[in-house]
Formats: sequence, structure tokens, C-alpha cells
Amino acid sequence: AIPTPSPEKDTRVKIGNSYFALTTFIVFVIGVIGVLLIIGVGLLLYCTRPKPLDVLQAYNSAKNREHENRGLLSLMASYFRVHGYVAKNPFPVILLAILFIGFSLCWVWRLKVLTKPEDLWVPPSATTLKDKARFDNTFGAFYRIEQAILQQKGDAKDTAILTIDNLIRILEAHEYLVGMNVSYTHKDTGMVEIFNLSAICFRPLVGKGCLVNSPLNYFQEDASKIRAPFNPSGGYSVTSYVQYCSVAGQYTEFCMTSIGTPVDAQNVLGGYTISATGAQTGSQYVTSTALVFTFLLNNEASDALNYRQLAWEKAFVNYWKTTNLSNYFDIGFSAERSIQDELERESFGDIPTIVISYVVMFVYVAIALGSVKRPIFYHSKVLLALAGILVVIFSVAISIGLCALFGVAATLIITEVIPFLVLAIGVDNIFIMVDTFG
Repeated sequence: AIPTPSPEKDTRVKIGNSYFALTTFIVFVIGVIGVLLIIGVGLLLYCTRPKPLDVLQAYNSAKNREHENRGLLSLMASYFRVHGYVAKNPFPVILLAILFIGFSLCWVWRLKVLTKPEDLWVPPSATTLKDKARFDNTFGAFYRIEQAILQQKGDAKDTAILTIDNLIRILEAHEYLVGMNVSYTHKDTGMVEIFNLSAICFRPLVGKGCLVNSPLNYFQEDASKIRAPFNPSGGYSVTSYVQYCSVAGQYTEFCMTSIGTPVDAQNVLGGYTISATGAQTGSQYVTSTALVFTFLLNNEASDALNYRQLAWEKAFVNYWKTTNLSNYFDIGFSAERSIQDELERESFGDIPTIVISYVVMFVYVAIALGSVKRPIFYHSKVLLALAGILVVIFSVAISIGLCALFGVAATLIITEVIPFLVLAIGVDNIFIMVDTFG
């Protein structure tokens, strides 16, 4: 029996006649408290500021010591003077910092990066995600869809694609993908598993083969029928064959797939002319300028169980990237894993930009703070610039390591935002501290 969805608790907050989301209300309250704290601290600093008379009498050492013992700012100044261990003992502090950095980096291997679109863009508490999980647990996960769209190249781009030569070329691709052997090495045992499409494909009819939608279905993926396309309407051409099978003979055994399912022309052909009335006619489909391959794979609840599907999809993508069909067709292709692969590629694609940015900032700090006076090694501020950049890099590394240690999943912001944000703040602090020290 289908489980009855449990009624969701209303978490809205009512203020007057208006309702607000609980998260919105909490953020608003925290914001108000933060503003009040800032105002309160500002007033406290203002009320405890040193008096002008005390400043003018700073030459009196006894009076100066009395002045330093009053006010919040004086307390903060005395704290940093008394607790100046870091400045007085640089080597132990640096050693301790290096050990902490090493400890943090030891956990980077545990970092989990979210690349699945539903994990990135849908919160775990979303109703939509809960409904999908309920559907998957009841009926099973929806099929994994792999597609390739082909259109002729060059001047033939807008001409009919349904020719004998084109169909024979496409049949070769179909036969290769259906029989393609893919290997997967299990990480825990090291065992190599070899399989093909038949092990993971969707089979609509028990005891029949895989469902692969394409115009080749009209010919039951048989090269002899493509080369001699006779059909019951009396035609002897590919055009008349598809025209008959797309409408009049759609549900006849002659025009069905090799596993006995009907073929919908709208799912395997594209770029055809649509009649003014919207009626389906065989003559409109034979003008198609594009055709579509669609492979349906069984889907499991998690990527760990979909290891064979993911491996086959990777081989599927690599085939379309390297096939010589690109000499004849413009090819667009997509696998179920394509979005996830693209997100991962974008994550590592920013690494050269990050490296260049840090090198440029290193040179900028050395030039802006340094000089050409002798001794050049001291006045050039090369070590200062290097130390500042290293502090920025290590701060990012420590944050990543600690997130991995406590099991906090990371997103693409690690490579796309944080390095540049920390670089800007860190370099700015270098100038502030150097100017203050000077």
C-alpha cells in the first residue's frame, strides 16, 4: 500500500495578521540583536573615551598611568601589552601554528564535496525532496536518461537527415553502444567487473531486449531493411518507409521496434515542419533535420548502487567525444551524470585562476611595501609578502580541514569564492599591520 504522507507542521510565526517563515523571523531577530549590540558597544566606547584634559596632561607619568587604568579602550590596550607572548616568542608560536596546520590538513581526505544538483540547490527539509524520496521508496527511482542529438554538418544542416547513408552510419554507433563492454574496479576488493548495456538498461517487456529509442527502431535496427526500405504502402525509399511508419503503420508489427514496442516520431525526430492545424502527418516527419538517440537505464537510490550506470555513462560520453561521426554530424549529447561532471570540472577549472591571483598579489605586496634600498633583502619586503600570502593560503587550508574533520559537507564555494575573498581580506590586513607597526 502507498504510505499516506504525514501532515506537515505549520512552523510559521504570526505577527498581527501576517505570517512569516520561522527562518525569516529568526534571522530578523538575530539581525535586530546584532544591531543593538553594535550600537551598545559604540555608546560604551564613546562614554569611556579618554578626556581631552587627560590627553593634554600625558607628560605627567603618574597621571598617564592613572589615565591608562580607565575606560574600555585602556583595558584592551593593557591586555595586549601584558599578553604579548606572540610578539615576544615568534618561533614557538610559528611552530605551534605549523603543527595546527598539519593537523588540519590530515583530515582533508575526508572532505565531502556536494556536486549533485539536488544536494546543492534543495535544502534537506524541503517538501519537494521529501516527496521525491517517498516516490522513490514506493515506486523506485526514475530512469536515468542518456541522449544524443545529431544534425548534419555544413550546407546540409537544414536538409532532411533521413537518408540511407546517414542511417547506416548511425546504425554503426547504435551497435557499438549496445555491445560496448565497460569495466569497473571495485575500490574495496580491487575486483574488476565487466558488463554492457544489457546489465543496466530498462526493459519494458519481460524477456525482451533494451529500449533504445531512435529512428532505427522503424527498421528494427536491421541494415538490410535500411538498404532496401520496402514498406506495405508500396514505397521503396527511406522517405516513404518513415512516412508510412510514423502515422499509418505506427502500431503495426512491421514498424515497431525489435522488442515489440511502438515508435513515437516526436521522440526520435526533430527539426521537422509542423502543420498549421497541428495534425500529425507522415510527410512532416520525413523533413526532419535532426534525430535523437535515447537510452534508458535503471536507476538506484544512491550513487553507490549506481556504480555500473555511472561507469557506462562515462564511456557513453567519451564515445560521443571521440567518434568519427563528428565528421558528418553536429552532435550534442548528455548523460544523467553530465551536470554533476560539469560542476566538478568547474570546481577544478578555477585552480589556475587562483594560482595566478595569489602570485600577482605576492608581487604587488612586495612592490607596494618594499623599496630598493640596501640591504635589498630587508627593504624589498619579499619575505613579508610571502608570509602574508602563506597565511592566507593556510587559513583556507585550515578551514577546509576542520570542516572535513567535523563532517561538514562543502560546496563549490571552496574554489569559486573563498580563496578570492580571503585573499582580499588577508592582503588588506598586511598593509594595515605594516602601516600600524611603522
